Amino acid sequence: MPNKNRHENYDILNMIGYGLAKFDTDLVYNMGFKTKTDFYRHFIQLGIARSRGAISNRQDMFDPFFDNHRRGWWQRKEENEHRKNLIDSFYKDLDCLEFIEILKKLLIYRGFIHPIEHVEISPLLQSQFEALKDD
Repeated sequence: MPNKNRHENYDILNMIGYGLAKFDTDLVYNMGFKTKTDFYRHFIQLGIARSRGAISNRQDMFDPFFDNHRRGWWQRKEENEHRKNLIDSFYKDLDCLEFIEILKKLLIYRGFIHPIEHVEISPLLQSQFEALKDD
């Protein structure tokens, strides 16, 4: 049963936050944005988040798990570890470009973007996306 207090795009925001914490500006630039502000604005325009804070807070949740210059929400690391472990179980070994491809497929799967060409989303990937949504 879905959590009524959970953001409607919980899974996507977790993936974005994980990607930002792990890859930082490499994620932003490799997705075609010049700045993090442009990156945030894009996801707000898609309707995934209502504010920049909704996205940056997700990055803060995942920052303690990665060797980066940000501290994130250290006091809540244990509370968020299951989210990180779930995403790791599927995508830990991906490099930035591979992760971006998965993120784009998630956005396609959830109907936020529509590719020009047909994009194959395997049943395995679909089940992973559903697991992210239900965690």
